[in-house]
Amino acid sequence: MTAPSIAIIGAGASGLFAAHEALARGWSVTVYESHSLVGGCASWFRRSTPHGSLQFDVGATVLDGLQEGSFLHQRMETWGLDIPRFEAMSSMRFQLSHFPQRILTLDTTSQDTWIASLKEIFPADIIFLEGPFRKMGQWAIHLKEIAEKSPHYPIQSWTDLRLNFKLLRVLPPHIKSLLRTEHLSFARMLEEHNLSPALKEWINMNLLITTQCTANEIYTPWAALALFFYTMGAGTTLGGMRGLMESLMRGLLKNKNAKLKLQTRVHSFIKNKKHFYLNIQRINQEVQEEGPFDVVISSLPRFNTQALSAHERIFESHWDWENQESTLWGAVTAYVGLQDSPHFPQEAFNVHSKISVENDSKNEGSEAYMSFSKRGDTSRSPEGTRVATLSCHTRLKNWRKLQSEEAYLFKKQDFQRVFEKQIENLKHMCQGQELQVFHIEIGTPKTFEHYTGRREGNVGGLPMTRSNTLLHAPSQRTFIPALYQIGDTSFPGQSVYACALGAISCIEKINYEAL
Repeated sequence: MTAPSIAIIGAGASGLFAAHEALARGWSVTVYESHSLVGGCASWFRRSTPHGSLQFDVGATVLDGLQEGSFLHQRMETWGLDIPRFEAMSSMRFQLSHFPQRILTLDTTSQDTWIASLKEIFPADIIFLEGPFRKMGQWAIHLKEIAEKSPHYPIQSWTDLRLNFKLLRVLPPHIKSLLRTEHLSFARMLEEHNLSPALKEWINMNLLITTQCTANEIYTPWAALALFFYTMGAGTTLGGMRGLMESLMRGLLKNKNAKLKLQTRVHSFIKNKKHFYLNIQRINQEVQEEGPFDVVISSLPRFNTQALSAHERIFESHWDWENQESTLWGAVTAYVGLQDSPHFPQEAFNVHSKISVENDSKNEGSEAYMSFSKRGDTSRSPEGTRVATLSCHTRLKNWRKLQSEEAYLFKKQDFQRVFEKQIENLKHMCQGQELQVFHIEIGTPKTFEHYTGRREGNVGGLPMTRSNTLLHAPSQRTFIPALYQIGDTSFPGQSVYACALGAISCIEKINYEAL
């Protein structure tokens, strides 16, 4: 029998992991990517400056699940890929509006050290941290174990029930207590405890950056995963996201059953009774048809996927852009080159800060997340310098409604001033010494839309709200048989790690019901 032929649209994290899982099953895979580089929102770019060449991560900066013995590490090892050098984070830094002159440090080595650090910073909340919060840490461990068994949500068929049967072996002993919280928001659970305003601020900062939503919108189990994210193997690879993405790309190029077509845009698809055909276009060439394919997997955001079929509905109307755009986030990002400081940590490090930007939308510009490269990582910047990526949430509608180029530049400059202030605040880490910045450029939602193709520059995927998760999760199936959706707008959602889990579970689903 000939190997099933699979087309994957988009060479981001989900598309690349789906390709390798399919290849491991002996399938024939063709991956289409409109950009010149793989990675999608986890890609990279370079800039030439008078101080030398700089390499920046586009968006995603923190990895999970790649330490030795972990889920993704084992998967890549099984596939015979080169595994990039990975370093787990040993600490996480943050700055609250309640302590504006202090950069606080949490020890991420283990859940015990994490909680001990929080108790020192929030002494008024020790009872909560030692009780319910510590219990949430245990939930997070078990939930991650369950996630790595590739659960299938929402449950839509007997296939899903069959594939989920394997979860019975790893369900935690306190599943009853988890189920009791499933119908309540995390905020309702927090109301039972008299938390300090500072701890509430820290909690909501972490939820927003990790799950794109607040305590009012999220289930307690997802909140547990978010608040203990840094203690479960978070870190970075040498060379930033490029280290991982290039390893996945090289693996495709070496495989005789794989084709990777960069700078090739998929305009649309058609399907006859049995097969798909794609209308594709390379740079400066005519549109042409390629196929046949037995299965098509889109790793684009589902709003972009729908546009590939102009006359046929692919998803339920609930997932239409018009019904989701108000919940989606964009990002404003600063890409910075600066002189290293001897007071900075040797390792790659992050600082999460509460900030303020003039705006008319709740939570917009309310925080900045700063990620700095490792000292001595000359693949990213010359010796004695470092690169940093700073980002903060912004509402897409606030950029769409700008009526002039002048208004756009003014808003962009407003964010740049705030980012510059955040960099200046890092002098608290450097014993009052000023930091020497020699390069800074700003990316807006319009920038992200231009380079990634994501509609209006939405990033981060669908927020992990109660209406978007578990039994309400966005399906990987579509109304068209053998057409599937993966990525951060399908279950399980956020991060490179989640995209990889979703891609692997989708291949498992396809194996049972489409081939």
